[in-house]
Amino acid sequence: MKKILLTLIAAFTFVYSNSFAQSCTPSLPSDGIHSHIVPDTIDNLPHATVDLPYAADIQFYVGTDTMVTSPITCNMHINNYTLNSIDGMPANFTYITNPSNGVFPGGSSACLHAYSTVNPTAGMVGTYPLVVHVTANVTCNTFALPQQVALGGYKIIIDPAGTVGIVANEAGKFELGQNIPNPASDMTRISFISPLSESIELTIFNSMGQLVLKQEIKADKGSNFVTVSTAEFADGMYIYSLRNSEQTLTSRMVVSKK
Repeated sequence: MKKILLTLIAAFTFVYSNSFAQSCTPSLPSDGIHSHIVPDTIDNLPHATVDLPYAADIQFYVGTDTMVTSPITCNMHINNYTLNSIDGMPANFTYITNPSNGVFPGGSSACLHAYSTVNPTAGMVGTYPLVVHVTANVTCNTFALPQQVALGGYKIIIDPAGTVGIVANEAGKFELGQNIPNPASDMTRISFISPLSESIELTIFNSMGQLVLKQEIKADKGSNFVTVSTAEFADGMYIYSLRNSEQTLTSRMVVSKK
């Protein structure tokens, strides 16, 4: 079976969301018959940190067709992908899907929300490779050819307390991470990488373009994070930006008290 099908199936794991059992919302737009996923196994999942809640989503669009070479060469029609199980998750980590039955039809958007039911402890520090068990229900012409696949590539890394859940891949590059948890309720943490020790400005705007927070951050060279109280924020979508001496980076967060 070609790599494109394996990559899509492997993606039935985890972009950021709430630490409680709150379903994610599919948001990846249709791209015709083409499948696309955020994040892939190269970017992989955000790190977890001891004593902090963990949550992560993956957003994907399931295409309608893909080419396979096994058991026969055929342009397969994708009926659906069914997530059966995920092995290797740390203790007190679990997941829910949207659609909730774990069946993701071809030609639709879907997502999966992984989260910790109890904050990770110091004894859990380490790397947890995940194995994803999926059934690809596809047809070649009129023949059903379901494929049972067990795939690796994703992992959850639990860092010691006080560390940051993103890693600098390139020295000297300004990088902004997604806030955790997202959606946020009472608080959230924004991780970033600074190429210099300098003052960085954080701003947060609501969906109406109104400034709701402006804060100066004394950033160290390398990995940093800032904790933001969202307890007084109304439910909705927010845009947050970090600005250093040369550029501005922007991302989105959701606040939900439900």
